[in-house]
Amino acid sequence: MPIVDCITPSGTDPNLRWIYFGYVNTGQQQFIDFGDANQVAPGLGYQGQPTVFNPGSYPRVFRAIYNVSGYPDGVGWTVGGTTAQATLASPRCQAGATGPVSALTPTGATLHGLVEADGAQTAHYFNYGTTIAYGQSTLERQTSSASGVLVSEPITGLLPNTTYHYRLVASSGTITTVGEDRTFTTPALPPAVEQPPAPVVPAAPEPVTVFVPGATIPVPVPAAAAAPTAADLVLMRSGPRARVRVGRTQTIRLRVSNRGPATATKAGLVARLGDGLRLVSVRGPAGRCWGRTTVRCPLGTIAAGRRITVTLRVRATRAGRLTDTVSVTADQPEARVADNVVTGSIRARRVARRR
Repeated sequence: MPIVDCITPSGTDPNLRWIYFGYVNTGQQQFIDFGDANQVAPGLGYQGQPTVFNPGSYPRVFRAIYNVSGYPDGVGWTVGGTTAQATLASPRCQAGATGPVSALTPTGATLHGLVEADGAQTAHYFNYGTTIAYGQSTLERQTSSASGVLVSEPITGLLPNTTYHYRLVASSGTITTVGEDRTFTTPALPPAVEQPPAPVVPAAPEPVTVFVPGATIPVPVPAAAAAPTAADLVLMRSGPRARVRVGRTQTIRLRVSNRGPATATKAGLVARLGDGLRLVSVRGPAGRCWGRTTVRCPLGTIAAGRRITVTLRVRATRAGRLTDTVSVTADQPEARVADNVVTGSIRARRVARRR
């Protein structure tokens, strides 16, 4: 069955859109005859050229140009007697597709996906968690391949016998899109095997101490305690109010504290602003922050027991539910990762002008 993934501006002409056609993966080869039923644009090498696609593990996608002035009612194509059509009302493009899971263990897994960067610098990462609110994210990676790229990311620290949701998030320029939500369940821990009791070893006789007149008796020196290696960064978000007005500037305060025991070095904060939120300004404690839709702030060194603040000022550019996701990391292992990511949500509304 054919599907239409999305359309997106071409960036060269206001009348031209890139249109991405695809079909549902049935596990069989699909024969697509680009004849009279599939006149998708002015050519681009597709008209009249039968093609066989092998679906593999992902939905198959190909790209053509949609000329709004030449095709005001949209363009369509047919596979297996079923027709799909793209118009200006079609959804915006997805830069990636969520893939399967591999290397599944009671406490870990490897997530997979497909990024359609199409030659543009595209950032991608995975959200995951026990609900559709996710709550955790992998590190952000970059790709700019001209064709689809299979990406993967291992995750650890999972709970045994637990169902997790996950999805691929990809961002190119000012457009951020997400793949479908998928789930996996970690296996239970294997039953513990009772170990036989350890053999009893008789204690060695205590040494006899001989006191020699005038000799110095050595005093044992306790070994130095090992320095702590794990830190515990905790991220807290406050403001703005749950309901705001479109066009008004709002303030988001992000407080990062280190509960120790180790000092956190090379700490950093990443804030991803969803569609409809525009950055006005950002102030961090150490060095200059950069980015517009993905904002990165160096935090420097955070000693155990210390707390620092990053302030974001944003503006809602459209009505509806707007979200942002913020995460913090450091060089040290984390005692807990669940409190390193927060997701904020506000609802923006337009206010009618009084006449």
